[in-house]
Amino acid sequence: MLLFIPFQAPARRAAMRAVSKSLAQVRPVESEHPNGEFELILSDGSADRDGEQLKAADWETPLPNKIHLDSDHAWANGMSVPLTVGSGRPSFDSHGRIVVRGVYAGTAHGQLVRQLVNEGHLWQASVSYLEHKQPNGRVTRELLNGTFCGVPSNPNAVVISSKSFEGGKMLNQAQIDAGFKALDASAQAALADLNAGRINQTKFDAIMDKAEQESAKLKAAKENRSRAMQYASLASPAEHGITGDPRQAAVFTQPARPKSAPKRNELALLPTHLSQEQWRAMHKAVEARAYGFTVAVADSPFGQQQIARMKARLESGGDKMMSVSDNVGLKATPSYSPLEGSPGSLLEPILLPDAFELRYEPDRVWSHFPGAEMTSQSQAYLRHTSNLAAAGITPEGQQIPDVQMQVAQFTATAVKVDGICSLTRELVDDYDSMSSFAPAELSRAVIDRETNYVINDPTAGLLATPGILTRNANNSVNGIDAVEAAKDDIRVATGAFGMADLVILHPTTWLSMRLTRATTGQYLLRQNEPMDYLGQQQADSFFGTKVVTNTYCPQSTAIVMDSAIAVKAFTRMGMEVMFNQFGDEEFTTFGVRYRAVERIALAVIRPAAICVVSGLLSNPAGGS
Repeated sequence: MLLFIPFQAPARRAAMRAVSKSLAQVRPVESEHPNGEFELILSDGSADRDGEQLKAADWETPLPNKIHLDSDHAWANGMSVPLTVGSGRPSFDSHGRIVVRGVYAGTAHGQLVRQLVNEGHLWQASVSYLEHKQPNGRVTRELLNGTFCGVPSNPNAVVISSKSFEGGKMLNQAQIDAGFKALDASAQAALADLNAGRINQTKFDAIMDKAEQESAKLKAAKENRSRAMQYASLASPAEHGITGDPRQAAVFTQPARPKSAPKRNELALLPTHLSQEQWRAMHKAVEARAYGFTVAVADSPFGQQQIARMKARLESGGDKMMSVSDNVGLKATPSYSPLEGSPGSLLEPILLPDAFELRYEPDRVWSHFPGAEMTSQSQAYLRHTSNLAAAGITPEGQQIPDVQMQVAQFTATAVKVDGICSLTRELVDDYDSMSSFAPAELSRAVIDRETNYVINDPTAGLLATPGILTRNANNSVNGIDAVEAAKDDIRVATGAFGMADLVILHPTTWLSMRLTRATTGQYLLRQNEPMDYLGQQQADSFFGTKVVTNTYCPQSTAIVMDSAIAVKAFTRMGMEVMFNQFGDEEFTTFGVRYRAVERIALAVIRPAAICVVSGLLSNPAGGS
């Protein structure tokens, strides 16, 4: 069941009381992003004006990597694009609140909202979501977007900080490039004045010091703009410095002091400073994966001083990672893997907003079975197992036969599949994505264990269920025949009379079957289904029966079943992810723990509707 709930719909607005709460103050500060950035609490679990509570445990995780933010729920009126305020990354903080950190849009409307927030006229927000009713009756909420508004449903949803660029200035790439060119021209003019005797060395140094300070500001502005555009997805190709062919990005360097200026040695090298020999050396360094190299030109006073400093550092043991020659200095990387990279000397590494997850078996077998809710720790059910007599055709006035129906009671007991993830508080606080990444990874680990349990558990798994049918292919090339015969076994089995609709195989076993060929070299199984030719996705099929590959299914084994009548997937408690930082151990170690738990029970209702085929070939080379 999917229920769409738009916030502040007319009926809800009529029920709202004109009450406003503000639990946080806007704190305009200097920003690293030219468009300005914000931080707001989107949901904190408190009751809103309608009496609803959006608890942390009720939100579907992982939260979206990024959400759209508008004003006054513009998306509900089809105005989400023109009234976009910005975008940001939601995450849970240590109190279980959804906090969004993001960047304002560079549009007039986005900057208008930023100004209203910074001036204190706007300080509250609302959240939009979808409600999903789970089989166990629990309602979960899927986060959609947020909106800046004057009267939200939850008065505790507030903007807690709004950052604007220093002085309200916003430099575009053209302004930054023009600034660099102006500084370079100023440096050349100062050098000419020094050589002509119009200024002394002290005056020249003061001019160059000021130029270097301005250069650092421009460099910071360029880096901040690049980060802001990457974060908010607002950059055009031109704003990224890409002109002409979009695959070729422009290269920017901070202006170097004129080549012949004395007494300076911290200057950036331009391509014209390098000889062909030095370019070849750099190319060889890259090919050799000697990342993080430094070039010093020996025929210039700056290069000579730079090489002298490098040699002094080497002789003093200050840099064990560097070797120096008269032409090119290379920073080698012998003490760690080249895969880890080596930080350069000019730019600091920028952490990606998302971590890379640990991969698990992608197929969740549980999802292929019909589900049902459990109302107790165990679920009892009745099954009609047989009749002791058959129904008859009775003449008039004769006794009707009693079929003597046999009914048995069976019980499915819930098991708890769970796991705990322990992290340091520093890791959670220092990396914004960790508060949503950790619980998502833990949930995936629990699901992976669930899949192994469903197939291989020695007491409750599919392969260990008493009464299931079996068939042995005896390592025959004609394993395809054995699987097809298993479908017939289910069809004619007493008490089942099923129609196989699912085949579970190890990927290698399925590959071996798909590569099986006739003596003419033609594949026995079609490699493409008709829907594939129409450009539509189609699941693997075994003569019309759905095939699922799963690495937890043993190789050389196929589980053939009528999933609609064979099993029932009971859920006592859906996946629950909890957060705790107040336990004794967490308190003393400054740590946090996430706990993921689900309670499930797999009931095999009709064992004869399952046939396990063993002895299949698992040779990727196939057969002929």
